[in-house]
Amino acid sequence: IITFQLLLQDEVGALFKLLPVFVDHKANIQTINSIIPTNGCAVLTITAENVFTMSSCKLTVKDSSAEKTGKIDNSAIASNGGNMFLVYDNSELTIESGTIHAKNNVIFTYGSNIKVTINGGELKHFVSTGSVLYPVASDATITVNGGTLLGAIPFNYGTLVVKGGQFTQDVSAYCAYGFTTKLVDGMYQIVEAEKNVFIGENSYLTLEDALNAAKENDVVEIRAAGSYVLKR
Repeated sequence: IITFQLLLQDEVGALFKLLPVFVDHKANIQTINSIIPTNGCAVLTITAENVFTMSSCKLTVKDSSAEKTGKIDNSAIASNGGNMFLVYDNSELTIESGTIHAKNNVIFTYGSNIKVTINGGELKHFVSTGSVLYPVASDATITVNGGTLLGAIPFNYGTLVVKGGQFTQDVSAYCAYGFTTKLVDGMYQIVEAEKNVFIGENSYLTLEDALNAAKENDVVEIRAAGSYVLKR
C-alpha cells in the first residue's frame, strides 16, 4: 500500500482530474481522506495498492509543496515486496524532488530503451534485500545529478553515471569524468576530482590529459601521491 499526501486546490473537478493517474498505473485505491479546505487548498490523503508501473511512457516526480514535505511511502506494507517504480521498455523516469521510501526496491528497471534521471529528493529502501537502484535492464541509462540515496546499489546491468548527490554506498566507480567521492559524516558526497598533474600553471585531471596537451620541451609535474595510469 502506498500513501500519497497532496495539496489540492479547492475547485470543482480537481479530484476528478487526479483519479485517472491512479487508473493509468493500475492502482487500486483503498481510501481517500481530506480535511476542510483553508485558504483555497485542502490536504488530501490517498492510499493505494500497487506501484508505479511504467511502459512506453514518461513520468516526472516533483515535490511542489511550499513546505517541501511531499512524500511517497510504501515502507509499512506487511510483505517484503513493495517496489516503488517498475520501469519497463521505452520509458523515461525523472525524479526532481520529494521523499520516496520503498519497502523493497525504489527503482527497478527491466527491458530496453530505459532512461532514469535523478536530480534531487531522498530515496530509501527498508529491507536488507532491497535497493535504491535495481537495474535488470542492460539497455538502461541511469544518471544521478543530485539527491540523497540511502541504501544499496547492486549495479550489474546497464549504465550508471554519477555527477552529484550523496550516498550511503561508495559509488566512485560510477562517477563521471572529473568527479569522485568524499566521505563526510558517514555519507559519500560527490565532489570534483582534484587536478594534481601540471604543466607550468595549467592543471590536469590525469597524466593522460597532461601528456596529450604537452608540447616539445614541456615539463609534466605530478604534485600529489597516488596512482597515475598511462594508457599508451
